[in-house]
Amino acid sequence: MYGILYVEINLFCVALLLYVIFIIRASANMRSAVIAFRRTVVASIAVLIFDSLRNSLELLGASVPAWLFSAVCGLYMLSTGILSYCWFVYTENKLNRGREPNRKALILASIPLIVFAAICVSSPWTGLVYYVDGNAVCHPGSLFFTRLIVCYGYLAAASIHALYRFVNDGDRTERTHDLTLASFVVLPAAGSALAALVHGLPAVWPATTFSLLMVFVNFQVAQISTDGLTGLNNRRKFDEHLRAVLSDTHRSKLVYLFLADINYFKSINDTFGHLEGDAALVRTGALLQGVCGSRDAFIARYGGDEFAVILRCDSPADMNSLLSELDNIFHASSEESGKGYELSLCVGHAVCAQDQDLAPDELIAAADSSLYAAKAEYQSSHASAIRAR
Repeated sequence: MYGILYVEINLFCVALLLYVIFIIRASANMRSAVIAFRRTVVASIAVLIFDSLRNSLELLGASVPAWLFSAVCGLYMLSTGILSYCWFVYTENKLNRGREPNRKALILASIPLIVFAAICVSSPWTGLVYYVDGNAVCHPGSLFFTRLIVCYGYLAAASIHALYRFVNDGDRTERTHDLTLASFVVLPAAGSALAALVHGLPAVWPATTFSLLMVFVNFQVAQISTDGLTGLNNRRKFDEHLRAVLSDTHRSKLVYLFLADINYFKSINDTFGHLEGDAALVRTGALLQGVCGSRDAFIARYGGDEFAVILRCDSPADMNSLLSELDNIFHASSEESGKGYELSLCVGHAVCAQDQDLAPDELIAAADSSLYAAKAEYQSSHASAIRAR
């Protein structure tokens, strides 16, 4: 019924996704999350192409060699599992906030896909996942449910993790990203339901393409406010956020502004090279996210080797807890890294009480003065620029 239209819509979706690939390749940003998203888009293109081939061969009917139709069906089903796994990996990358996801965990997570792939590849002979009859019609096999488990299992796991982060993230910007990731599965699920009700309706993969485009647009918008190296909010986003927080006349919490500076960052660059200096900035951003992610906190790269955190909390004890945790995690990270230098921060802070009316520049100036004093104290107590380890 929808034969030719089905193929045309799929090919239109392929064209849209190829444009997305072109934009991503033109970007200088090649962080692991970007690479994972690109792989997801490539997998989606593969699914659309194999689905179009499958549908075209179905239209030709019995004139199509059984082995050819069986091979295309197998490639189509296998590519849907790969697409789901790629989306799962991308989600894990995004939810790790710039840190590399646990590779061992991702390898373990790939086991269901590997098992399904083995069963799927054997199906032309065993008929376990699918089999093709003499009229070139594909039928589900006794283990067809494994495809559903793999595809929907990865999507469900990604959505559940994103929802968990949405509930627990303190940063409102990150919560928006979490919700986008969590809701990705909604349109493909709706498309599947429609396709089940109306046989041959081109709904599943166009809906998936639209979901990917929504994520891509969200990603592009986020790039405007994101620091290219660390993946944190940039100075522009920081200024906007601080103005919004301080202009809230009904705020019920203390607002702390922390300005942090990497100790002896110039010496790290001079001694170990600028690539290591960049790595130190990225690691600092990841550690800040690890500590502040569960709090009502906004993190930004302020400029150079300076970082800023805006914390909303109920009491000074919450501020002291944050500082103590930062000190502990940076010390532990330096011990484990084996880099040959200690990565640590000097932190200055200033507070705006609930009933206090401070301009952003005033709060920044107070935090900057506190940072200057902290750096002077730190430098006076450390004889060497880089503490040998």
